[in-house]
Amino acid sequence: MKKRHDIEILVIGAGPAGLGAGLGALERGARVLVVEKQRSVGDTIKGETIHFNQQMESILGKGFFDRNTIAVTNRRRYYSPTDSRWIDRVIHDPNLIFEWPDFMANMTGIAEAKGLDIMFSTEVVDLIVDNGRVAGARVRQGTKVREIRARAVVGSDGTEGITSRELGIGREKIDCPVLKLRVEQMDYPDIRLEYFTHIYEGDPPSVGYIFPSGEGRADIGLLIFKPNTLRGVPIPDAATIGDFFDDFIGKHPVFRRRMEGTKETYRLFTIIPMGGFIDRFVAAPGVVMVGDSAGQVEAKGGSGIASSFLIGHHVGKILGSAVKGTMAWANRDMNRMEAEIKTHPIYAKVASYYRYIRPIRSLMFMIHSAETADRRFGLISKVLR
Repeated sequence: MKKRHDIEILVIGAGPAGLGAGLGALERGARVLVVEKQRSVGDTIKGETIHFNQQMESILGKGFFDRNTIAVTNRRRYYSPTDSRWIDRVIHDPNLIFEWPDFMANMTGIAEAKGLDIMFSTEVVDLIVDNGRVAGARVRQGTKVREIRARAVVGSDGTEGITSRELGIGREKIDCPVLKLRVEQMDYPDIRLEYFTHIYEGDPPSVGYIFPSGEGRADIGLLIFKPNTLRGVPIPDAATIGDFFDDFIGKHPVFRRRMEGTKETYRLFTIIPMGGFIDRFVAAPGVVMVGDSAGQVEAKGGSGIASSFLIGHHVGKILGSAVKGTMAWANRDMNRMEAEIKTHPIYAKVASYYRYIRPIRSLMFMIHSAETADRRFGLISKVLR
């Protein structure tokens, strides 16, 4: 491990946001350490999609997207709550389907080849606070706990990470539970993304999806819109979402047909911040939040890979320059940094999605009857695309 005084920027979490932040800080000549509690970032098995992004490719190297893509589609189908109506769309910018473990292994390898120091199997126990400023973290490796001090900390450890908990960041209005599955032997018509709207009285509003990747394999998801759920309606958690998923299948005949005869090989309960940004990215003196921790996902589809990586990279460059100067983390410094983070075009893009999707989504989920929602499905499909 590097000596304590050698670290200028400590990045907590080695997902796309953390790796982006680390690489951005390296470009500014900062001494960076990334800590990750998992043995590798690809330990979680899940399927994802992404759109080609030239800026991301320029950072990670030519051919990065091609090497990680296993299927491509520009076709989507959106089903009404009863599955009796649907709308087909062909999008200009196709979805690239990839395997998360391979994608992250390649991204990690590139980051390490560029000189980024990543320490796996290292869990953050708590943050170190000196005179009101976060000055590093205590980490556990095996049975040993030690301190890592830094001039700046990047919180990129996800929606349920210790950074959000330690700083008391309110997440009730932005975080949404999601169940993700991997299945085999699915008989689907072709490679297209399918979305199933779920609006039933007494149920939390939600969306199911199927992302096929070829040869009968598909990734399944059920996302619960917690911020739009009526008070008193129970929100599924890790213990109950399986039962809710079974009920969802029973109410969606097309989805049920897709699932017939499939073999489930993996199941994961997690959280996606689909309700918006946290209040401030510069969340406390010494700490900047990025990625899922900050709500930096694209509201139209829930993917935060490119947005998290690129905003993280931007934050890393800002911090890399700041730690070389006389940054004191006074209010004016934090306000200036907050404003500079928001100059990135990806932030502007994600913010624009939230500005128009959140109010429309709120109006849409005031409907509680599947039949009524079917009649208004033209509006619903526009919101969910």
